[in-house]
Amino acid sequence: MGGRAPTAVRSAAAEVALVLCVGVIGVVGSVLAASRQPDRTPLDGIAYLLLGAAALALALRHRHPAMTLLVTLGAALTYHVLGYPYGPAPLAALIATYTVVSAGGRGDRLLAFGVAGVLAGYPIVELIPEVLTNERSAAAVLVWVLIMLAVVVLGENARVRRRYLAEIERRMLAAEKSREEEAHRRAGEERMRIAREIHDITSHTISVIAIQASVAAESMKDYPDCPEQAYTAMTTIRKASKEALSELRATIGVLRDTGDPSGPRNPPSGLAQLDDLIASTMDAGLPADLMVSGEPRPLPAVVDLTAYRIVQESLTNALRHAQASCVRVGVDYRPDGIELVIEDDGRASPAAGGQAPNRPGFGLLSMAERATAIGGELTTGRRAGAGFRVHAWLPTPTTGDESP
Repeated sequence: MGGRAPTAVRSAAAEVALVLCVGVIGVVGSVLAASRQPDRTPLDGIAYLLLGAAALALALRHRHPAMTLLVTLGAALTYHVLGYPYGPAPLAALIATYTVVSAGGRGDRLLAFGVAGVLAGYPIVELIPEVLTNERSAAAVLVWVLIMLAVVVLGENARVRRRYLAEIERRMLAAEKSREEEAHRRAGEERMRIAREIHDITSHTISVIAIQASVAAESMKDYPDCPEQAYTAMTTIRKASKEALSELRATIGVLRDTGDPSGPRNPPSGLAQLDDLIASTMDAGLPADLMVSGEPRPLPAVVDLTAYRIVQESLTNALRHAQASCVRVGVDYRPDGIELVIEDDGRASPAAGGQAPNRPGFGLLSMAERATAIGGELTTGRRAGAGFRVHAWLPTPTTGDESP
């Protein structure tokens, strides 16, 4: 809106300037012409009224072009019929004719062509005796006819050019829309390809793991001497693989994006599942404590999912790399965001397993990228004494701005 107001002001100023210029030219030019044409009717109030009315009518030339054309034509013809001096009186009618030819519809253009014919033919009819006997009069009439022809040609050329530019703009918009549709189509095809790959490879592999873990856990019951720790580990593997398979199915559903409301829906991962995540960590053999402070509240989906993934990845690192004896998870709800602190008492670097301590794995990078993507921040490092610490701050967007 801020750009339209100055444009409207400039347009109004230009129209006012045009009206004033045409009025001044009409009056001054007619006065000068009267001094050289003593045989014509002297200028009076009616003459000035006609010149002023024709100029003022131009203020409506864009909103009511046909009416403006008729008013200016009527003023010019009346001026000449009353015998006032020849001069710039038809100037307003010329401008109105150009406007109608360049921007009017088919009917308006036909009217403009008729007006142009009247303006060009009237002096010929009125000055026939002089045209036949006076070369200067004949030349003046010829120049006037050429002026009318130029106005019509220039107006038609402007109309054709405007239509040409409008067609180019329409084609550009159509091409842009086509490119966007093609990009969406290719993105959809890529999502479908990824969904098929996940379904055919990853989901199948995890399904096999879940089935075999179930078979192994059931078989262990037949062996009393089987260590309880092994049975617990196998049960944990079975549970974790089923959870991973459920999340993969949910991810595949998002990638496919069928939009079928009757299809299966899995609840999105979030802090509501944090108790289950802590329980699965304890089932895997790592004691875990959860401390929640502040007033728990529903979070925007992207913040909720990011917080869950950060805790999940931190617990996974503690299980795989830290050789910790316990891990503590702190969740602090603040009015403007949520703070996460995950600490273990194991080895200070989660980059074990062949990675240099100063070169974090993809898990830490993924956590940092997730936090940064929603305007938060994440820091990791050694704890004082022993262990590893993950600290994350995730701001909650204002109402109505929950997009990542």
